[in-house]
Amino acid sequence: MNATAERVAQNFIGGAWGEPRSGRYVPDIDPSNQAVIAQIPQSDSSDVNAAVAAAKAAFPAWKRMSAVKRGQILVNASRLLDERKDELIPLLTREQGKPLAEARGEVPRAVDFWSWMGHQGGALQGITAPTESDTIQGLTLREPLGVIALITPWNFPVNVPGWKLASALVCGNTVVFKPSGLTPLCAEFLVQVLHDAGLPPGVLNLVQGSGREAGDALVLHPDVAAISFTGSTDTGLAINRKAAARGIPVQAEMGGHNAVIVLADADLEKAAKGCVVAAFGTTGQRCTAARRIVADRSIVEPLTHRLRELTRGLRVGPGTADGIDIGPMVDVASVEEVVRHIDIAKSEGAVVLEGGARPNDDLANGNYVLPTLLGSVKPGMTITVEEVFGPVLPIIEVDGYEEAIAVATSTQFGLSSSIFTKDISTAFRFMHETDTGVVHINKPPIGGESHLPFGGLKGSALGPKEMGAAVEFFTQSKTVYVDWS
Repeated sequence: MNATAERVAQNFIGGAWGEPRSGRYVPDIDPSNQAVIAQIPQSDSSDVNAAVAAAKAAFPAWKRMSAVKRGQILVNASRLLDERKDELIPLLTREQGKPLAEARGEVPRAVDFWSWMGHQGGALQGITAPTESDTIQGLTLREPLGVIALITPWNFPVNVPGWKLASALVCGNTVVFKPSGLTPLCAEFLVQVLHDAGLPPGVLNLVQGSGREAGDALVLHPDVAAISFTGSTDTGLAINRKAAARGIPVQAEMGGHNAVIVLADADLEKAAKGCVVAAFGTTGQRCTAARRIVADRSIVEPLTHRLRELTRGLRVGPGTADGIDIGPMVDVASVEEVVRHIDIAKSEGAVVLEGGARPNDDLANGNYVLPTLLGSVKPGMTITVEEVFGPVLPIIEVDGYEEAIAVATSTQFGLSSSIFTKDISTAFRFMHETDTGVVHINKPPIGGESHLPFGGLKGSALGPKEMGAAVEFFTQSKTVYVDWS
């Protein structure tokens, strides 16, 4: 696939690429310079109906196929994705905006997960158990659900779809995949690789388009058996309400307002570096980004000094350029929302220590916001309550652990949290008292491993977790009694 020339994206339905039935397209924009990369299909309910019908027709045969054979297709796909990564990496950077260094990290994670999940085909096991009868054996089976709707975001357009696709497919489900309209070419690339790896026609279908039109049609379709979504909390809750009316399960990974506690005994250099990476990596556009530093008052001054040094040293620019640390935000609307929140923070008494504005040099035509460090931030300010999906990091001063944990947990979200301390007792106490689904000790609140569950609590998630716990969502349990007398 050509990562530089403008092209026309397509849908993939029933094993064939094609134009949207609506005949409508919108431009796919390079966030670094506003250039048009491609034309994106604006699919409607007729495209969704065709995709669901194809997935429904393919389901019986795909379900019957051995899970080991399904897994082998994913292992093949992992190999192909690895072979083609040098095509995908620059495409990912141009379409989403993240620096090449980050893209080079994201794609291999998808390669690894597809391989790992593919090998789980032989691990889709139930249990055997005794019963009250001497001659009746109890056992359980894990079976697929049917047609799964996958709705994915733009911030990790390879990893997040990669998790969901591999998990749903190896479990024996068929899929209708609706990616973000901001990263359609990455979605095309993944689907082509899986098709080339041997997926039968109809098992995986791609419908490009807006959430309002294609997404709603998919969520409301009567033949969709379950929905896996990653995106904003508002959208996730809206999807859940619609799905609840039909009684189908939803897995939703949503927003976060992740706190990093830095105590008086912390390794300040390690803490500062971790906070900067977690707050400004991916231009702050990740659900696990550090959204607040909650620091002991006794070390705020030296910690802030080091944070400012590190923030000033970050290079902002096009993700395709060498040595860039911070790329553009994904679109103009995202820039405007971040700038609006910075202005609100200033009006409420916060002080801009670094950044706080858009660049006014040769980057002015791109979707850039300078990495922003805020001081004099008090609990309850808007910046500490609402998720700001961008490169903004407020510092909140507290007196000791008790106040720190109270401030850190005073949010509707519960995705990820972190603490820096040299006291093992405090670390274990935090592990039990923080109310997030992922907890980090002496490391930033980002990252996850394929074999471990990933997901939030409170307003950050609905349904079972992803990655290492995905089988729980993408299968259903069946109990069997066998009388062998």
